[in-house]
Amino acid sequence: MKPPARDPNQPLTATIGFSSHRLRLDGDRARSLYRWLVARMERLGVPPDIVTLDAPGFWGVKYKRFRRVRTRIESYDFGGRFRGLRLTLRAPGWTDNDQSKWISTASFHRNSELPHKDSSKQTDWLIAPKEAKLTEQVAVESLTEYAKVAVDHYGYLFTIPREYGPSFYPMGRSGWEPFASQEERENAGWWAGYQDLVPPTGMLRNVYPVNFVSRELLELPVHGTTLEQWIRKNTSRGTLKPLTVKVTTWITPVENIPAIREQLFLAGVLFYFRFFQTWEPNNPWNRDFSKRFKPLDPIPEIFRANYRQLTDSPVEQTTTGSRM
Repeated sequence: MKPPARDPNQPLTATIGFSSHRLRLDGDRARSLYRWLVARMERLGVPPDIVTLDAPGFWGVKYKRFRRVRTRIESYDFGGRFRGLRLTLRAPGWTDNDQSKWISTASFHRNSELPHKDSSKQTDWLIAPKEAKLTEQVAVESLTEYAKVAVDHYGYLFTIPREYGPSFYPMGRSGWEPFASQEERENAGWWAGYQDLVPPTGMLRNVYPVNFVSRELLELPVHGTTLEQWIRKNTSRGTLKPLTVKVTTWITPVENIPAIREQLFLAGVLFYFRFFQTWEPNNPWNRDFSKRFKPLDPIPEIFRANYRQLTDSPVEQTTTGSRM
């Protein structure tokens, strides 16, 4: 649901979020993530007060008071045609028609129509630190702890104004972002629509200050070597450190993100919606992923280092000066 019209003179509320894509999400995993999120939200002092569970026999996208349905949810096996769950702590002013006022919200979902599609399974958790009475450092640490249990393939930390809606950025865009071009707008939005067409080895959505990448992603070919070796060859490209046995944290210098992004696009490992548009007449960017990527000249403006800081999310400053 698109956020309602807002006063442009009112300041936006900074939030910090985490998103994980292509995770294993069978019944046991979904139940485990649910329990982890509830326990950690309660420990942080941001316990969910409303919940929606999208599954046969439940209530779809309609919210319920969490304390009233908690026992029923905890007896659910999250199997079969389970589609998704969202846990939210509301802020004053939250209504069914204006859901932009929240303090913490987390979800996970899968497309039960596509059980073989790993890319259709994801989870996210967002926190508004000021409203939660938490420091940004605590918020980041908590989201990183969730990444340890919720990333199998690819994830990242990001920031986005709370008013853009909690469920929009992890999948695509909300419609509020002040994009500089139509192509930038489409590239953000089509991330959701084309995820199931991304090759099994994966592809990066963007370059974030904090990225969580699997071995498959680290082995992507980048300028005659692998992504991992390309990063390690030059400290300006960031640093790598283990997150878990199977996932690595890639921290990038914020000031270098535009240049890193351009080089990764030239290597063909960065998401671009036109790679997947078979219906577009005479689309020169449509890709055959079985062949080596050869970028056209010039490359799209949105991927050039001098275009703007990021191509898919206007964001707030964090205390470290990062923009995610």
